[in-house]
Amino acid sequence: MAVQGMDIDQVRQVAAWLNEMSNEIENYTHRATAMVQTVVGQGWQGPDAEQFRSNFADHVRPSLFRSIEVLRDMVQQAHREVAQQEAASGS
Repeated sequence: MAVQGMDIDQVRQVAAWLNEMSNEIENYTHRATAMVQTVVGQGWQGPDAEQFRSNFADHVRPSLFRSIEVLRDMVQQAHREVAQQEAASGS
């Protein structure tokens, strides 16, 4: 089986895209959190509103932040792989 070397520029592009995606998800998560708090806090009250707020706070928001963390871990892994490739090839 043939082994092909890493295209460092492509891996850097993927890392940049993943980083951008993680930042966008983080921004949307903060915006969504503020929107949920506004909607539930201003006009919508009662058990359904509390269940909606609780579901977002307990399930949706943590899932989004876990996704952000996973993407940022992938970015760091990509940077480590590029550094290892550069060291191995003497670039």
